[in-house]
Amino acid sequence: AMRALRVPPAFRTPQQHATVLSWCRGRVKVGGEVDLAQLSRVMELEEHPEEHTLFKQGDEGNSWYMVFSGEVGMFAQNEPDTCVHVARPGDSFGELALL
Repeated sequence: AMRALRVPPAFRTPQQHATVLSWCRGRVKVGGEVDLAQLSRVMELEEHPEEHTLFKQGDEGNSWYMVFSGEVGMFAQNEPDTCVHVARPGDSFGELALL
């Protein structure tokens, strides 16, 4: 699935789209009426180094993230040394309104 996700969505083959969708099923933990097939057709892979800040509390919400591998720590705004949650593979976070 990682190889298929590295290809920008507009350039994926039908087989690559199927691979991404297959990976999403059973792993993507979002509720409601989220259409996994539609979601898998727009997903893009981002890779970030350790200690990278994706966003801060109060930033405009313009992304939704799903952890593919590794972990993402979420820290309290007023207590930057306090980790309040750790997202692991299959977990998602960010602006749910985008879904």
